[in-house]
Amino acid sequence: MTDANHEARENLKLPPTANKLWRRAGWRIAALLMERGCAVTLGGGTVLAARWGGHRQSFDIDFRVPAADAEKLVEAAREPEIRRFIERAGGRANHGDSEPGNPWTVTFPDTGAGRTAQRVEVFAADPVPRHGARTARVQTRELPVASTTQILAGKLRRVGANVPRDLFDLVTAETMDPEALTAAVNTLPENTIRKAGSNWVASRNEITRNSLIHITGVDAETMKGFPQLAERAATACSNAVYERVRADRSPEGVAVRYRTKGGREGTRQLRTGSMERDLDSHGLRAWILHRGTAGEAKSLADTTEALKPRSDRATR
Repeated sequence: MTDANHEARENLKLPPTANKLWRRAGWRIAALLMERGCAVTLGGGTVLAARWGGHRQSFDIDFRVPAADAEKLVEAAREPEIRRFIERAGGRANHGDSEPGNPWTVTFPDTGAGRTAQRVEVFAADPVPRHGARTARVQTRELPVASTTQILAGKLRRVGANVPRDLFDLVTAETMDPEALTAAVNTLPENTIRKAGSNWVASRNEITRNSLIHITGVDAETMKGFPQLAERAATACSNAVYERVRADRSPEGVAVRYRTKGGREGTRQLRTGSMERDLDSHGLRAWILHRGTAGEAKSLADTTEALKPRSDRATR
């Protein structure tokens, strides 16, 4: 499912190992945080695995709350009721280390998932793009779920970590959701994408070794490609950079036609009533900011600005 077709209520079935953790503690932790005023959103590789039919195993549950809720998260993590629930569920939390800017991690050892432990992690950080998350049905519960673009953009912002699962997800996105990959890549400057790719290629041996350990649930043929994972991720991301962008008015608002450096062509529809939201969720607002006020970026900015409601025209 692409972000552009995210209008209908999504029904996510989590991978079996992650679903065990969801039933054991994940949903209840989210509910406890929401009861305390935290705006919780589900994201991470587990969501991608659910959307993409289990392209790999995913064990953990990742939540995000806005940066403005960081203090609420810290206070909640230290609350006796939440601590008691985690203890009853067999988890261990880093309550003493919790502070704004650090993820709150709850570890569940001996899960029977084929590895030492599973984790529920809660990050206090604003998403990039800001818009895109939508309420979905996750197993039998409803809560906001991050868009594929937001999840991939988050992985791109961990480029220094050289996490094989992140690179594998970026490569998979090229086939499963190229529009989301394109939007995510173009939230970053092109030189940042080039540097990330160079870093991956320079670390190919380490990435190959770690792929054999950390990427599970794939067939033998896929594993044969692990030695090329770094190069494939670098190529997938560099190919997704916009090469040409043209904005034309359309009956709905603005039709943005683009071509990437890999030759892929597509159209993003920006609606008159939600121009700023659509610009942001498609990664185009960030692209305009990175490119400055010249050429195609200026043309897109001017075209969309003219169609915004007067009250929104100062929003950039």
